[in-house]
Amino acid sequence: MYGFGALAIIMSALFMFQTHNEHSQAIEKLRDVKRRLDEAKERGKNVLKKAKTISIKLKNQAGVREAERMFSHATARMLTATVKVTKRRRKK
Repeated sequence: MYGFGALAIIMSALFMFQTHNEHSQAIEKLRDVKRRLDEAKERGKNVLKKAKTISIKLKNQAGVREAERMFSHATARMLTATVKVTKRRRKK
């Protein structure tokens, strides 16, 4: 009779140990998933930050290109006007 009780206690302890072990493994898996999720969030933030930086650079480059185009256009007009004035002066 005592043997059956001792066996029941040992089996109960083994069941508790197994449950605790499975619970610990589940917690460890959740921690791992959370860590990977945090890493993915960080990568996403970095990608967005980089995309924003690239967008700003492209806008600035477009602005520079536009300014260069306007400057070259104005310079070309100025040169054309200068040539016309010079030709008029030579004709006189």
